[in-house]
Amino acid sequence: MRLLQFTDGGALTIRNYANDKRPPYAILSHTWLTSDEEVLYQELNNDAAKKKPGYAKILFCGQQAKKDDLHHFWVDSCCINRTDSAELSESILSMYRWYEQAVVCYVYLHDVTALKRQHGGDSHSDWERAFRRSRWFTRGWTLQELIAPKQVVFWSRDGHRLGTREDLKHLIADITNIPVPVLSGASPLDFSINERLRWAANRETSRSEDKAYCLFGLFKVFLPPMYGEGDHAFVRLRHELESSRHITPGLDVTKQLGRRNDLLQSLPFEQMDARRMNIKDAQLATCEWILQDPDYITWNARDKFNQQQGILWIAGKPGAGKSTIMKFALVRTLECKRDDELVLSFFFNARGVMLEKCALGMYRSLAFQLLSKLPDLPSVLDDLTFVTEAESQSPNWTTPLLQNLLVKATRTMRNRRLKIFIDALDECDVNEIQDMVEFFETLHEPGTCDSRVDICFASRHYPTVVINYGSCIILERQNGHADDLKKFVQGRLRLGNSKAAREIQTDVLIKANGIFLWAALVVDILNKEKSSGRMRHIKKRLKEIPAGLTQLFQDLLRKDGENMTDLLLCLQWILFAERPLAREEFYFAMEAGLHDQPEGGGTWIPEPWDQEFVTADDMDRFVASSSKGLAEVIESATRSTVQFIHESVRDYLVKDGGLCEMWPEFVGQDLRSYSHDRLSTCCLNYFTADLSSFVDVIPELDNVKYKMILLQKEISDTYPFLEYCLRGILYHADQCAEELARPRLTDTLDLDSWIRKTNIFRVEHASSPYCVVTTTAAYVYATEGCPRLMGEVSPRQFWSRCEGNTYIYPAVSAFARGAAPVLKVLLGEHWSSLLVQATEDPGFGKFQTIDSGDDALIWAISHSNWGFARCLVDCLPCGENHITSSTSKEPRKVQNALLEAAYNNEPSLIKPIKDRGALLDGSNREVYKGRIALHVAVKRANVECVEQLLDCGANINNIDAFGRTALHEAANFPGQTLGLTLTELLLGRGADVNACGVFSGETVLHVAARHGHASIVALLLDHGAYVDAEFDGQTALQVALSHGHVSVATLLLDKGASVQAECCGCTAPGETCGGYCQKLELTSDDCFSAEDAVFSEFISL
Repeated sequence: MRLLQFTDGGALTIRNYANDKRPPYAILSHTWLTSDEEVLYQELNNDAAKKKPGYAKILFCGQQAKKDDLHHFWVDSCCINRTDSAELSESILSMYRWYEQAVVCYVYLHDVTALKRQHGGDSHSDWERAFRRSRWFTRGWTLQELIAPKQVVFWSRDGHRLGTREDLKHLIADITNIPVPVLSGASPLDFSINERLRWAANRETSRSEDKAYCLFGLFKVFLPPMYGEGDHAFVRLRHELESSRHITPGLDVTKQLGRRNDLLQSLPFEQMDARRMNIKDAQLATCEWILQDPDYITWNARDKFNQQQGILWIAGKPGAGKSTIMKFALVRTLECKRDDELVLSFFFNARGVMLEKCALGMYRSLAFQLLSKLPDLPSVLDDLTFVTEAESQSPNWTTPLLQNLLVKATRTMRNRRLKIFIDALDECDVNEIQDMVEFFETLHEPGTCDSRVDICFASRHYPTVVINYGSCIILERQNGHADDLKKFVQGRLRLGNSKAAREIQTDVLIKANGIFLWAALVVDILNKEKSSGRMRHIKKRLKEIPAGLTQLFQDLLRKDGENMTDLLLCLQWILFAERPLAREEFYFAMEAGLHDQPEGGGTWIPEPWDQEFVTADDMDRFVASSSKGLAEVIESATRSTVQFIHESVRDYLVKDGGLCEMWPEFVGQDLRSYSHDRLSTCCLNYFTADLSSFVDVIPELDNVKYKMILLQKEISDTYPFLEYCLRGILYHADQCAEELARPRLTDTLDLDSWIRKTNIFRVEHASSPYCVVTTTAAYVYATEGCPRLMGEVSPRQFWSRCEGNTYIYPAVSAFARGAAPVLKVLLGEHWSSLLVQATEDPGFGKFQTIDSGDDALIWAISHSNWGFARCLVDCLPCGENHITSSTSKEPRKVQNALLEAAYNNEPSLIKPIKDRGALLDGSNREVYKGRIALHVAVKRANVECVEQLLDCGANINNIDAFGRTALHEAANFPGQTLGLTLTELLLGRGADVNACGVFSGETVLHVAARHGHASIVALLLDHGAYVDAEFDGQTALQVALSHGHVSVATLLLDKGASVQAECCGCTAPGETCGGYCQKLELTSDDCFSAEDAVFSEFISL
């Protein structure tokens, strides 16, 4: 790199510096004038150069560098010899690094002047307008000159300092659309390829090739520039990015946008907003106090960022009204938000489906909301290169993946404020809460992202969560909250305005103790007394009602003692159903457990739903009556589900032992197992539904998929509980403890009928039946994820082939569906370590079909599921080898599996793959360039695989597609220590020490000498290697000399290598020994050190 310097006398000098000798320097960024106006390298010392307009920039840079105590500086126009194509190419590839390593970069804006004034005086806005319009922001090369340097200072043409990149970052971001974090020093590599391409989209270059070349540094790409190739330069750049897995394959914009949309639409889930939508709006004139709370005002302030106030926590007792306040605050925030503000929310719901009550669901919801609100943010999805095109519509979202996605998205928001409301944090898994809070703290910290991120949480006082900063509002201590409760009771309690009515209102408020839910339930009770005209009993009833939610629930459930059978089953369904039941499902699930026996005996058969006789209103009333008012129907956009009126009801029944108090017969019993057993029986009862009027035999799926979906809807409308009961039979039976005395499901369930009916409801998810009718119980249980039911079937079924099914084997089905508990049963005593390995495989829990001709092991290896492959080999019961006995219809797959096992160092898989028909000495030219397994294992230094292959009978002296033996590969190994180990192993097992390459004739000794592996050379010689064997007219000695390996040459001479003058190359430099002697300028008169004694002997000839 050449650097400029002004001498004390004012002369401009230029000097070339090596990378490690380069002094600190300043660097100039500018836009070129015409070539005639710029000072070029050849003109630097020409007096005429000083008269060129471009010389002013050189003079400015040198003078400013001197002021900054820098004696050297660099200007591209005169420091690069552009007539030398090699130098120009090297400079293009080094440019980004040169700017990156400069102490400071001066941006000289030729078209910006800071001295213009209006009549009124200062006109900062004038230079700012010129700054915005500057040509510098439109040129391709200036992009990396803006981003790469540590410090960038902008200067006007008249020598005025306009500011640093940090000072002007918001203005520059507005001009360039480059995120502020990048302008503040964040690595551009943290942003997607497509995002970086967007920064360069509107920039221009003088030559079309430079549109690509100016991006090499930004993408860390090193390609030789070839001026004259035109737009093909960009094609080469794209190809390099694709081949390096830096960019999403496929350059078609429509395809890319489609992929983004697929990923974006995979984030939301059906009940994502259900909880928030079902929270009743705050009563008029209530909750307003929160907007005036000092802590809330500080958190909501739009002024300077305050890290200590970025997290607001609203805490209160169960039923205190936290969710109502959160919804109120959210709505008000949305109504008053500015254009630069984004508002996200998530309301946890412990009574909902799994994604409604776990951190994964929250992250999916927040990511979807954020990416949907800003059109430029979905580009961060382009970084998900590990998500294949087939997986784009249903990717395997994980918490770490979504956290990273949110971080990247917030980094690209460019000066916006993000507010996040998270309600009912306590209804999330307690093990996830602390990690979630720490993540949001990290997201909020200054410097993490350019935009401001503030979070408002609401939860009970437990579980205890530690936060580093923020403030807390405790509802019970707020006068405004107490006033809201008073307004609520006054507005809802219909007793008039008499003195007695006011006294009752006061008593209700005292007993409520700040709990809105208690007050709401009691007000309803008292209003019912009022509607019945029992005025004199209202005070008495209020005194009877206990204070506290737990005691109130107990009072409500026990009050009349009627319909306790209905109540118990109702509570069991709401507590223990796999998911919340829809209104219609709940009604017929109850009927399946409470039905009357048919007259004359026999089996009860569920009747079709007569929608005119049993209406939705009837079902709603049944929910209220069977639950004694503690459950309700929750409406949502897609379905209406039956849930408790509040999560504290569940806490009372389960955590506080309410069920056992009400039904003492459960004390000391496994209430959960008993309940699941009863629910499984309900499902079995409803399973007998007669579908003969719809279809006799489920038809083949070809070309009738839409008909099957219509059939599914028709059956669901007639038997609403059928779809749940098919899954529920297995799920609830599997949840029962093994100690519970109950008939085996295998003996009570008509499996063929279950499969036929299940296929109706699973057809939309695949192009083949969910299960074929001949499927074993083990395959069904494994597919449904039922580990306890697996204990009811013969272990032999664990490994049997079930032809016609998607996964063929129970074990593969459990693996592909992510059923780790089932795999634990299948793996037996080996499960602990092997199961962990299997669950970390790339295919665990993902849909991957298995070809009918493959067995499980070949399938696992071909999909790189090494942990699962080890499970299959290590845990297969003795004698149960039918899973390994089939021969693949595609021998190529088996052969490739052997090569893959050798490459990935899986010695335990070698023999099982060989037993399937793999040829130990076979190869595949499409894989590993035609090498055979032994050579692949040696090349990878997989010693155990080498030994295993040899133990299994691999030919140690066999050659690969390159005509070399395994010993050649060992001698060729880059690391001498491992190479020596491999060489010793092969020689000890009988490798031919003098084997020659079939095509080249090169011996192993030549290979070791060429690489300078002295210890390997010594070992080969000790085992009888012929020291003077020739390859292409050269001995090993000449090869060692031509590559400068003196110690190897000395060793060969010590072992008797002959030296022939006509072959040494000293008589004809450069022909055989590469002119090595001549390069060292050795003569027979030189005095050599002991280390170079070999050359003394060489030249003396």
